[in-house]
Amino acid sequence: MTRGARLRRKLSVVGLLLVVTMLFRGSQNMAQTTMSILGHERLHLDPATIGAVMAGSALCGVAASAFLAPHVPPDRRRLAVAAAMVGLAIALCLFATSPGVAQMAVAAGLLGVCGGLVTPTLTTMAGSWGGPGRDRDLALYTMALSLSLAVGPLVEAFVLRLSGQSLTTAFFVFTCFPVVAVVLLWTWKVRPGSGGSPESGSGSGGSPAPAAMTSTRRLWDRYRELLGNRTWRAAVTGMLIYQVPFVAVVTFGGSMARVVDGASPAAAEVAFGAFFAMSLCARGWAAWKAPISRKTGALGASALVTVAGLLCLSLGHGLVWLVVAMAILGIPHGLVFPVVLAMVAGGSSPEQLALANATFLAVVSLVAVVIPTLLGLLITGFGYRVTMLLVLIPVLGFSALLGLPRRSRSRPVV
Repeated sequence: MTRGARLRRKLSVVGLLLVVTMLFRGSQNMAQTTMSILGHERLHLDPATIGAVMAGSALCGVAASAFLAPHVPPDRRRLAVAAAMVGLAIALCLFATSPGVAQMAVAAGLLGVCGGLVTPTLTTMAGSWGGPGRDRDLALYTMALSLSLAVGPLVEAFVLRLSGQSLTTAFFVFTCFPVVAVVLLWTWKVRPGSGGSPESGSGSGGSPAPAAMTSTRRLWDRYRELLGNRTWRAAVTGMLIYQVPFVAVVTFGGSMARVVDGASPAAAEVAFGAFFAMSLCARGWAAWKAPISRKTGALGASALVTVAGLLCLSLGHGLVWLVVAMAILGIPHGLVFPVVLAMVAGGSSPEQLALANATFLAVVSLVAVVIPTLLGLLITGFGYRVTMLLVLIPVLGFSALLGLPRRSRSRPVV
């Protein structure tokens, strides 16, 4: 196959991968950000209960990332993603028809499982080409995530306005997204092993797939090797700097907008639109600059912007300040993820990449298991504004921790 043919094949596969990514993340985010509004407005649940449901969803996602995603064979990744998309569509229908907390919890659990399987699988597919263009491929992948997150809330706001603020209608409309993704995956004509598609794993130089590796090396040894990887540990620490604020915004940003700022559900989604629009701009910059050489410096700058955004969110009053705060917080959200994904890919061998991605996402997702319940209790006791100020504590703590391995490592973290 000529170089031009390989390039055209790569562009077609990457393009389809990005579209599937946008459809998946747009519908998943819609459910995540609207779940608290659904619980507050229609089911009349208290913040602690909503936080517990979100924690259960995150726990299901962690389990899927840790125990399902690493063992998907390279030639079955497309099928696994399609199956998870079907599950996501079912979860959205369950949210739409939810009469009480039990069905909402089932839907949230299914949402978590599907996300825990799809996210690391798509990440591995996006980063498995290797070579000098890998960082840009990963940045484009994260741009697709941000584009869906920027457009999705605006689409939801439009649907809510047309439907008289009907959350049921919004959930049903977004059910179409994973259905379309399944159709696109079904028409994917790239054959495994023919031209180095991410699905075939040939972008890894033909290295054994993780499932094959488990037959020759104990899984625990592979985890121990991964945990000893300084670059991987630095990537986890860098991601944790922003993970707590992001979980706080996704879980309670909608209900905070309603209770504190008096915003309508549609106006709350506009604030989320500002958040993800700035995230998209930051990821566009990351794709343009790729590869970013001073990755830990970029993470430090993101931490400072996160502090500024949380202060605006906690101390500001009114819808304008809400939108400004969410826009500021969107900048580090956009920058952190492509940087840490590039760190994970750069510090992992090809055969270890799927496990590295899945374990990385499982570890950082553990925050989403604990934090929603804790934040729900804090909001009940102290209110939204004080709770958002307290989120500064882990941001500053992980920022300080990120500097520790830099003084002791023998080689630079990429």
